[in-house]
Amino acid sequence: MKHIHKYTLPMGGWCAIQLPACSRLLSAEEQHGAVALYAEVDRTKAADGQLRMHMIMTGDLAPEGAEFLNTIMMAGGTYVVHVYAEWVRHG
Repeated sequence: MKHIHKYTLPMGGWCAIQLPACSRLLSAEEQHGAVALYAEVDRTKAADGQLRMHMIMTGDLAPEGAEFLNTIMMAGGTYVVHVYAEWVRHG
């Protein structure tokens, strides 16, 4: 059974999220001053994948091998964050 999950991401750099590898990334958006990732997750599956989320600023190097997800305007456009996702599969 699939559910929509939200993951709040830290600004700058990258972070890792454990979730089933069959999950589908939906979007990354600004919510209350933070970056929120939304994913369709099958809760009946084990968390057999690791998703690395990269949040980079304009002018920074794009992460090689990662897939672009979205560009987000933060603080009324004062900051622009580019969100990339990279699966690291297990099992």
